[in-house]
Amino acid sequence: NARRKQEGIMLNSRVYFTQHAPTLPADSPRPLKLRSILDMSPFTVTDHTPMEIVVDIFRKLGLR
Repeated sequence: NARRKQEGIMLNSRVYFTQHAPTLPADSPRPLKLRSILDMSPFTVTDHTPMEIVVDIFRKLGLR
């Protein structure tokens, strides 16, 4: 649980997926940084990707 691992995280803490969070006012709760769990690699579909997987990807993305 990220709230247990990062001190000062509250229900109204802002969430950032970047390396550095912007400077916040002193009275605001600390930001929750989730960059370490974000997968930055792009998803690639090639001509060797099985059609079943391609269709599943499009369904999950909501594309038609």
